[in-house]
Amino acid sequence: MYLIIGLGNPEEQYAKTRHNMGFSTIDKGIIKIRKKGGPGTHNGMKSVEQEIATDIFPRVRVGIGAPTYKNDMINYVIGQVPKEEYEVLEKGIEKAADAVVDIIKNGIDHAMNKYN
Repeated sequence: MYLIIGLGNPEEQYAKTRHNMGFSTIDKGIIKIRKKGGPGTHNGMKSVEQEIATDIFPRVRVGIGAPTYKNDMINYVIGQVPKEEYEVLEKGIEKAADAVVDIIKNGIDHAMNKYN
């Protein structure tokens, strides 16, 4: 059995933000996955690690780039992405989704060699 977690926020305002690349990756997968949204905020990987009581598990990360100015990080991550830039991010989402499927079908080593 596999537990596949895509980080993000369930609210519509975050739908096409860099913050929700994890959710977007899961949306591309061919596997039936149930998204769990809950109240309040979360603290990303720290929250996941706390809930499953370990930090030892494979991770597939989707790159989102970096803001021009470091003090603009919050807006960069949760702000809306321009359409042409989101098209570039979607390539990363597709690649990450393919990597998740490859991990399940062929193992982590195979996927790492193919996608890293």
